[in-house]
Amino acid sequence: MIDLEVRLEEPTSLPDVIALLVEHEGSAKVIAGGTDILVDMKNGDLRPKLLISLARVEGLDAIEVIDDALWIGALVTPNQLVADERLQAWLPALVDAAQCMASYPVRNLATIGGNLCSASPSADLAPSLLVAGAEIVIYKQEGEMRNPLSDFFVDVRRTMLGSAELLTHVVIPKPPPRTGIAYCPFKLREANALAVASSAARLTLEDTGAVSDARVVLGAVAPTPLLAARSSELLVGKKPSSELFAQAAAQASVESKPINDVRGSETHRKALVEVLTRRALEEALHRAQTGGAA
Repeated sequence: MIDLEVRLEEPTSLPDVIALLVEHEGSAKVIAGGTDILVDMKNGDLRPKLLISLARVEGLDAIEVIDDALWIGALVTPNQLVADERLQAWLPALVDAAQCMASYPVRNLATIGGNLCSASPSADLAPSLLVAGAEIVIYKQEGEMRNPLSDFFVDVRRTMLGSAELLTHVVIPKPPPRTGIAYCPFKLREANALAVASSAARLTLEDTGAVSDARVVLGAVAPTPLLAARSSELLVGKKPSSELFAQAAAQASVESKPINDVRGSETHRKALVEVLTRRALEEALHRAQTGGAA
């Protein structure tokens, strides 16, 4: 049950947010869309004395192009991601991931920052962002710093954020020519369901058609989103084929580290990883060859 003693502050600047986090260290939590934190409070998993809303901080709900990169504010919702034409062209896999999150009303409330900071292994947005080489911007008392998103996740529901630090933006570099990225999840229902397993794949092709760069990232099959390094390396320098994709998918299954829970067994998840990775690679190849978002 939510503690009725909790207080809400609505600062209007990032320095004011950090000042409140420092003043109330250990008893304050930042709230964006509230789709995760309010559930945790209701279940008794979180008992903050102060909620710090980001709703009135300007600039966190926009998507901008800066220096040939897309800067996505932490308060941007999944439905904003889906509607953005620049993102549809640069990273359609993230659009796919956002579109399959939860239900439509939740996608109007949830935020990209909240989805990443919740650090759920089954969260939909991280795998596509990781294969795209995304970075995050973190604001703290000393100023801003940029880090690879790959360094952000520490463990289940744990990130590198300190108690007085705030994720403000996700930065997606413009993909090289002849690059395709795809995201394939498996869920038990069409809406409101968490991924049982997921796979995101990125392929960049040389003029000869061979793969010059490849990344495969798995979701929901390890404590954090998992780069399948050997699977990725297996693809580089070779021309795409059904046989190559089958080998890479089988290797990704070997690299996965799933658990048994109510949504699926370890054996089932490993089998899913193989199927989903093959599908993601096939779609990534199609996008790399056509240059389209289809």
